[in-house]
Amino acid sequence: MVLISQLHGKDVFTHKGQYVGKVADVLINTESGRIIKLALKPLLNDKVAMEVLQVASINYEDVLDIGDAIIVQRGITQTPASQKAKTV
Repeated sequence: MVLISQLHGKDVFTHKGQYVGKVADVLINTESGRIIKLALKPLLNDKVAMEVLQVASINYEDVLDIGDAIIVQRGITQTPASQKAKTV
């Protein structure tokens, strides 16, 4: 079991050794209690959160190992502008 407090501030690297960033926030599914994403920038408000989740986050399913650093299968995958959620 992983505690959210163990993830904050950890460096994130791909399995090939490329530095991705540092965990600033963690998104969880409140119904299941499972971690969904690691945000590499703080989720300060709804508008910022949408942007961060699209361009500066890692899907938790891509995490391979958690130790002194977090190792992920691949780096950030940005959502194309045509697929980004629009806010009114």
